[in-house]
Amino acid sequence: MAIALPLSPIARRPAQQVEQAPASLDYITELLVSRYCPDYLPLLLPMLNYQSRVSGNRWITWISATRPDPELFTQFGLNNSCVRFVYTSSKHDLYQLTHQALQAGNSHCVVAIQEAANATNKFNPEQLAALNAAAKLGGSLGLFVTSRDEF
Repeated sequence: MAIALPLSPIARRPAQQVEQAPASLDYITELLVSRYCPDYLPLLLPMLNYQSRVSGNRWITWISATRPDPELFTQFGLNNSCVRFVYTSSKHDLYQLTHQALQAGNSHCVVAIQEAANATNKFNPEQLAALNAAAKLGGSLGLFVTSRDEF
């Protein structure tokens, strides 16, 4: 089972109680998947198929520790020539590479796969805010796949 949820806060405190309202994450979407159902590609690839058709001459950048089978991308109608695969070896690399790809402006959509099902592999709120700012600057969209234990 997979669920896509926006990252913006559901309930906001009144403005008089906080100095500054929390920033919304308008350029980031997080796809939450259960660790009990790790096969998120049938849900994700149709989204990327659409993104590949509207990306113009910009990349769809896939950042993860492992490379999925390119044949799966073809089966879902993606043009593999517009997808570039970038591989990471650590959470720090995942954050840095995702930030760079979002900010550079040559990617229409940056997909970051946070594969481990533990809390240390997830982007923290400060990182999400920085990634959102990078996406805004680069005119890119971020799509992050995150495992959750709670489902």
